[in-house]
Amino acid sequence: MGSRGTTRVAVAGVVAMTVLSGCTTQAAPDGTPPSSASVVPAAGATPARPAPSSAPVGSATARGSGADATSSEWTTYRNEKFGFSVQVPASLVAGPSPTGGEGLTYRSADGRTEVTASASATPAGATPATEAADHTADLRRRGEVTTTTVDASANSYTVSGFLHGGTLVEYVRGVVGPHTEYLLSWSYPTAERTTADPWVEHSVATFQPGPL
Repeated sequence: MGSRGTTRVAVAGVVAMTVLSGCTTQAAPDGTPPSSASVVPAAGATPARPAPSSAPVGSATARGSGADATSSEWTTYRNEKFGFSVQVPASLVAGPSPTGGEGLTYRSADGRTEVTASASATPAGATPATEAADHTADLRRRGEVTTTTVDASANSYTVSGFLHGGTLVEYVRGVVGPHTEYLLSWSYPTAERTTADPWVEHSVATFQPGPL
């Protein structure tokens, strides 16, 4: 995850997009991806969407290298290099820590569900709208996207949708600062949305960027 290209997880969008006031939404024909309405605040601010009241918040943390410690349902990953943190399901297993310390990927035992939290230097001139458009364009070039939902607001953006004929959900949340960009990316089978959608919502609610 040392480069901008490798930190990105594929997210949705072959349908045409028109940006109006920094926000574009295309409805999915067979359902919608996880809600993209919430805005991830800068570090220290209160998340726009609270964590579900029934979801316990883990107090154990994972620091620096990404070695994790878990509560009953959640693992808190803290990245010391960039100062960001996020809670992910304790059932997901952390992968090897990248040499540069930019972030970490957690995967399910079968490898079909994964979430990556990462950070990198903000590209020159980047804004939430341009970064959202860049993610969507990357997927269009691959010719795999069927639906996209884009929400760009304040210093954050969301791109989500379906790949491979609607069988895979892709979701990315980004926070763009003048110096650093933070990404939270999910990928999981559409058939497992009942379980995974609440995971995504909880991770977005607990995603705290570091200094921007």
